[in-house]
Amino acid sequence: MQSEGLRPDAVSFTCALKACGSVGALGKGRDIHFQVLKEHLLEKDVILAGALVDMYAKCGAIGEAQRVLEYTPLRNKVMWNSLITGYCHHGFGRDAIRCYEQMQLEGFVPDAVTYSSILRACGSIGELDMGIEIHAQMIKSSFLEDDIIVGNALVDMYAKCGALRKATEVFCELPVRDVIAWTALITGYGMHGKGEGALKLFEQMQQEGLSPNSVTYASILKACGNIGALKTCQEIHAQIVKECIYEGHIQVCTALLDVYVKCGMPEEAHSVFEKLPVHDIVSWAALMAGYAQTGEIEIVFHLFDTMLGEGINPNISIFTILLNICNHRGLLEKGQMYFQMMTEGYSMIPTLDHYTCMVNLYGRSGHLDKAARLIQKMQQRPDLQLWLTFLHACQKWQSVQFGTWAFDHAVQVGVANSAVYACMGNIYADAGRHDDAHRILSRSWHKQAS
Repeated sequence: MQSEGLRPDAVSFTCALKACGSVGALGKGRDIHFQVLKEHLLEKDVILAGALVDMYAKCGAIGEAQRVLEYTPLRNKVMWNSLITGYCHHGFGRDAIRCYEQMQLEGFVPDAVTYSSILRACGSIGELDMGIEIHAQMIKSSFLEDDIIVGNALVDMYAKCGALRKATEVFCELPVRDVIAWTALITGYGMHGKGEGALKLFEQMQQEGLSPNSVTYASILKACGNIGALKTCQEIHAQIVKECIYEGHIQVCTALLDVYVKCGMPEEAHSVFEKLPVHDIVSWAALMAGYAQTGEIEIVFHLFDTMLGEGINPNISIFTILLNICNHRGLLEKGQMYFQMMTEGYSMIPTLDHYTCMVNLYGRSGHLDKAARLIQKMQQRPDLQLWLTFLHACQKWQSVQFGTWAFDHAVQVGVANSAVYACMGNIYADAGRHDDAHRILSRSWHKQAS
């Protein structure tokens, strides 16, 4: 259009922004924003401003969406809804609630879109009290009478917050119970340790003539994995294959892979993995965890090398799997290699678990000096488990020097408990320093009595 010399108007810009939002074309959307500013159109056209907020929100540039709304003199409910939905969709539940409250302070009354988005935001962060308040507001506004989307969002909120009885009550009152409502309830039961209840709901849904969708299958498979229901999982797997759900549904395949891993069947998990349309970091981690769980560590190391060969960068979870293997098997050289790869090759900050693995590896091998240097370089404060790990190594190698160093630090930062005192007492006793051992144990008794 512009190449033919035609000048876009507000309607053209609005349509173009909607297209950018639908396909996530953030760069092009920013270019259009720049043109809109040059034409001074935002001050005059609230629909165009709303399309701009919506585009940024859908593309995940929530900060920019917020700024457009703030600098727009004429705001409407559609803009607020776009911003709230964007915050919710991209995992910023608390920001969505903040916008919801600000919207009402400016005099805008929530509608069905607002309610459905803000309820999902409450569910995503477990904000049950806020969800209950919104439910009361909805009843007052009669929004539950004929809006299935809002009703489903309400079931979803209660289910995710663990209020399963209330979720079931709302579900039973819905005028129409579609697959989305059933799935929300099934997901909630599975999330909160009620796997058997999730399976009953799954069966009941199908008895009422509704077919599961990909989200339903992913949720029920997770529930199966949590309770170790292998036979049921295999039956659902057969159903998925029969209905050709595999292709294009990575969420279902990943859930199936995960359940086989949890049930200790890495070969079946590997078979599912091979059928995945895309091998992402989550599926690699799940498969490696499965083989690690059954002790097939050479396969884990091979999978890691294959993953790197396919151009997938490891995340912190992958290194947790690798370092735990090295720790349990006493593979010091490999552990050092993976730790260095994580910290220097990929610039990751190790967690306390990673540090504890390495301290244990060094300690078991008699390298107390290296373990102590690593502790001194830590970017976070060592916890009780790490100090106990190091103290047990000091006891094994009868090192009073490093033992007293670790004990003094543990006491100084306030994490020393009776186990720390007992370990230090044993170190002194093993070294023949029985008076020091008695002194340490006396301190422990006095500490417990006070």
